[in-house]
Amino acid sequence: MSTSTQSKWNKNNAAHAFTYLNLILFKELPKSVSFTAAESYKTSNLAFFTKSSSQKMRELRARLLAVRLDTAFRFLQGAVFEKGKNQNSAEKALTAALLDPKGTVGLLGRVADENYLFHTEIK
Repeated sequence: MSTSTQSKWNKNNAAHAFTYLNLILFKELPKSVSFTAAESYKTSNLAFFTKSSSQKMRELRARLLAVRLDTAFRFLQGAVFEKGKNQNSAEKALTAALLDPKGTVGLLGRVADENYLFHTEIK
């Protein structure tokens, strides 16, 4: 994941805003977590990451969440894939970000930004 060239966590960035919103709507992220605080919120604290689950189960749940995010981005928020990206590569990148031991919602949003082009973006 090459997130060093991506913009900082910003509510005016559609990928960041929709990542945050979808996690709230999916009840993965508590409503009490503000957008600003979400940037450093650990993905291991999201609802899918059940600490008592096996690694294999966690991987499955992360993959299912990545599929839900992909579906929401494309069918609800009107995103298309960035050049050179596709559904498989985007879902794999989202899954990897969700399972990253140092992963945060901010990192997940930057991964979304690398993989999806939202209608509000100018390229």
